[in-house]
Amino acid sequence: MHADREVHDLRHAEIDPDRGEHEPLVPGNAALALHVDGVYNKMTKVPMAIDINPRSGGATGNRALPQFGRVLQTQSIGWADYKALLLRLERRLDHNYMYTVSYTLASTNGNVSSSSFLSTVTDSAHIDYDEGPNNSDRRQALVASGSVLLPFEINLGAVFTARSTLPFSAIAGVDLNGDANITDYVPGTTRNVFNRGNNDAMMAAVNAYRATRGLAALPVSQIDTNEFYGLDVRASKSVRLTSGRRVELIAQVFNLLNRTNLLFNVNSSIITNALASLVGLLLGFGPALAGIIGLLLIIPQLSVAVRRLHDLGKSGRELVVPCAMLLAVPLAFAFRGILPKIVALGFLGITLLVFANLLTLFIKKGSTIPNRYGAAPTAFSFAS
Repeated sequence: MHADREVHDLRHAEIDPDRGEHEPLVPGNAALALHVDGVYNKMTKVPMAIDINPRSGGATGNRALPQFGRVLQTQSIGWADYKALLLRLERRLDHNYMYTVSYTLASTNGNVSSSSFLSTVTDSAHIDYDEGPNNSDRRQALVASGSVLLPFEINLGAVFTARSTLPFSAIAGVDLNGDANITDYVPGTTRNVFNRGNNDAMMAAVNAYRATRGLAALPVSQIDTNEFYGLDVRASKSVRLTSGRRVELIAQVFNLLNRTNLLFNVNSSIITNALASLVGLLLGFGPALAGIIGLLLIIPQLSVAVRRLHDLGKSGRELVVPCAMLLAVPLAFAFRGILPKIVALGFLGITLLVFANLLTLFIKKGSTIPNRYGAAPTAFSFAS
């Protein structure tokens, strides 16, 4: 049986964005600016479904109305808050370079356990078990980006991103309160207490619970985090072919730090069942999808590179060796246990030199006379 009553009293109790800006930061330097923003947002009376006919004393207790099972009633008992400090240092383009550094320190807590508008209280006898960090509680984030115009009009840019980890809960794996749902938290823990600086104590609670089930203890070291660190670099050069045609050559390197970042998204999940031997491990498929997209983007980039070589009277086969060397770089590092590390680093250095030589070809002026690949690029015109 499910009883509902309409609720229309959802409130944003307090929204207080305190904002301060200082621009310019340095007197007489209009290119440099500091932005400071503070945000506080509290939402109360969020509708939540709660069982008003729970079992007393846990899974084996009796219900107040034994002729009924669960009786869910929508009540305005949910809340969530968000606090954040946002800092941004910005240097506008001046003297051929610019950069932006943004940092966010944030915290969001509440008892709304679902991302949907209506969530259900996990344990009606202990509503406070649902109170804790929200699912989106990522405490810190740093993004630094910049670009510089190098000689030969080569634009070099980079983006560095760092984000702290999200929290997760430990689920008992069985119905502890008799509501026919396997959503109860491990005794001694509450919602989203892991990856919040107290993993040792929380894993001790999990192991104590596992011991009551005759299961072996698990090490706290197996708990994964989804903190993110990434550095992407991009170099571009615009080459003028004719008065009306230009081609932009782009070289990009993603995840230059070669770090494995584990992500929470629709294609990944963290094991939260405390009865599983892999509790705390993150299973994800994000990198594979990114790899497929990267391969699809290589095709048009190779096409542009071949056409540029044709403009110089050279064969597209000159890309075979550099591309083969680039594909071999991960293999060299994969066998670093067999190959000396200096060999892998040396191979990487040679590969970079080969691509640097290729880049010098790309920025050269195209042939002014017809070659075996067709008319000279300068022969094309859009004039009627």
